[in-house]
Order: sequence, then structure tokens, then C-alpha cells
Amino acid sequence: NAVFNVCQYGINKSGGVQEVVHTMNAALQSGAHKQVIIISTDVRNAFNERNRKSIMDSLFSYDSLKPLYRLFHFAYHKPSSLLVKYRDSVVHTIRSVQGTRQGCVFGSLGYGVSVQSLFVNCMNKHPNVVFKAVVDDLSLAGSLDDACSAFRSVVAAYNEENIVMQGQKCRLLWSYDSPLPPSVLNLVNDFNIE
Repeated sequence: NAVFNVCQYGINKSGGVQEVVHTMNAALQSGAHKQVIIISTDVRNAFNERNRKSIMDSLFSYDSLKPLYRLFHFAYHKPSSLLVKYRDSVVHTIRSVQGTRQGCVFGSLGYGVSVQSLFVNCMNKHPNVVFKAVVDDLSLAGSLDDACSAFRSVVAAYNEENIVMQGQKCRLLWSYDSPLPPSVLNLVNDFNIE
């Protein structure tokens, strides 16, 4: 998969979720000589709030996705109506102008391509951190300082793209009996991480 060959395991990758779980577990096990943490991220309304033009620009930048250009453009080039039904009647209409639509076969692909370069840029800045995404759920594993720094880079990159991180839905795995070190505690407090 030429588009998502680096860190995206939730799109067009059979067994991708299991691979992420095993990779994160292996990262924890590798911490025999250093303390390793895992941080998982959560984005508010990931699919619904992405800028549609940004999604299309990202998708159209991949030659390998060229067979999908016209279909994706047809599905998302202008607003559409979402129908709210109760029993057999339409009771409300919502105008869809942002992001990808829930249930659309292009939903995950659209979101995924729109954040792929963001993930890759952060990975390149933090080569000692494991980055694994399952569509909009990004997990990071690394030493205390490396993982905390990578998380802050991801948040900064999200902010540049108007992607809102939901700290209270992010998780940090500390698998040691000792209290959280100050650097990790600061991260938890700065972003309200659970």
C-alpha cells in the first residue's frame, strides 16, 4: 500500500489493528533498560471536522489513488443533504459541508490521506518513537522524554491543521510501580490526559 505504508494500519491493511497492539506490546517489552510509555490520542469529530478541500488536495496528491479521483470528487465536491429518518419518514435534513460522511466508503480513506503527511512529519522528527495509527486513533510508544516530545509535536501539528485533540479521551500507559515522573505528569496535566 503506497499511501499508508508508514504508520497507518486501519486502512486497507488486513490485521492492522492486531499488528498495532502487538507492536505497542513489543515496545513496552523492549523497555528493559529504560522506562517506556504509550500514549494514545483522540481527535474531536475526526471525520466530520476535517476541511473537505484539504482532504481532496491530499487525496489528489497520490498518483496511486488516481483511479478514485473522479468518484471521490463526485461524492465530495459540493455539499449534500443528510436525511434523518424516523420510521419511514424523513424528519430532518442536515447539510453536509465538512469532512467525510459517516458510512461513506471514502470516509476512512479521506481522513487518512488528509493526516498522513502530518503523521510522517512527526515520525521524522521523532525517529526513536513508534507511531501507529488506526485511522484517527494514533498511538505513540517510546522513552519518557521521546514519547512526551512526540505527543507535543503531534498536538502542535494538529493545531496547525485545526484538528482538536481531546485530552480527556487520550490515554497514557505507565506500567511501573513508581509515581509518574515530572515530565510525564506535566504532559498529563497540560492536556488533561487520563
